[in-house]
Amino acid sequence: MKCNSFLAVSGAVILILGLAHSAQAQSLWTSVASACTVDDSDLSDWVATYSHVGFKTGASGYLALRYNVTNPEDDGSNTNWFRLYVTYRDPDGTGTGSRVRVFLRRTSRSSGSVSTIATFDSNTFTTTGTQTQSVNFSHTWNFYDYYYFLEAELYRTTGSTADVKTVGYALQQSLE
Repeated sequence: MKCNSFLAVSGAVILILGLAHSAQAQSLWTSVASACTVDDSDLSDWVATYSHVGFKTGASGYLALRYNVTNPEDDGSNTNWFRLYVTYRDPDGTGTGSRVRVFLRRTSRSSGSVSTIATFDSNTFTTTGTQTQSVNFSHTWNFYDYYYFLEAELYRTTGSTADVKTVGYALQQSLE
């Protein structure tokens, strides 16, 4: 009887530790592109369709979109994300007619200074069409002293009808 109790308790401990490890490995932040705050100067040039954000017909230039990044850790601890995933469409790949850039930034709560943690640039990938790519970065997260946000910048040349857009973003330890 003692052996069965010991095995049951041991099994429960292993299960709990395994679940805790799995939960930690799944710590992530995500946002659809349409959940953005758009710069006032771009309000007449953008369109949101479902989760996608892109240019209105006939619009060109730059669109600036921002996303608040919040801490998913309910216990107040800091996350250990090191990879930024971006789902987007850049119809000309490394060409100069369209581009999607995403910056992971932080703002100091005490001074208001802004610094860039990671930069994603669609022109570094040759593939065209809708896709998900990622960039790695190194950062010690501190939600107590800093506010975090993503800033996405979409670009389309004048006169272009290219369907450049963003679909969504993720910060995670790894999707692989």
